[in-house]
Amino acid sequence: MTAQDGWQRWCDRFDKSHSGVIRRSLNGLASNPRMASRDWYEQEIRQRGHQGRDTWELAELDAGFDIFAAPGQPFIDAGSVKQDITTLDAVISRVNTYTSKTIAHRDDTLHGAPADLAVTWAEPDAVLDAVGNIYRKYQ
Repeated sequence: MTAQDGWQRWCDRFDKSHSGVIRRSLNGLASNPRMASRDWYEQEIRQRGHQGRDTWELAELDAGFDIFAAPGQPFIDAGSVKQDITTLDAVISRVNTYTSKTIAHRDDTLHGAPADLAVTWAEPDAVLDAVGNIYRKYQ
C-alpha cells in the first residue's frame, strides 16, 4: 500500500462518516436556523456549572452566541452556517479529487499523479484543521 492508497481510503471513510455527519448536521441547522436560539444557548451556559459567576462573566459567556448570530439576534445566521458547509466541502473535495485521480490514473505521468492535480501535504492537514475547527465551533 502506498501513501496515496492510504489517503484514498482515509478520504473515502472520512467523507462518508465524519464530515458527512457534520455536513448533515450543518445542513439541518442551515435549513432550520430557529433550531438554535440565543435563549436556549444562554440556558445551556447556566446549566453547565457556571453558578457562582458574576453578571459580567455570564454576559461574556452569553456573548459567545454572537459567533453564530449577529449581536442581539435571537437565532443563528443560516448564511454563516452555509459558509461553514462551503468551507468544509472545498477542502475535502480538493483532497478527494486528488486521491481519486491519482489512484485511478496512476500512469498519467511518470510520477503517477496527474500533473494538474498536485496536492501538498499541507492540504490534507488543512482538511483536518477545517473539520476540527468547525466541529469545535458547533459542539
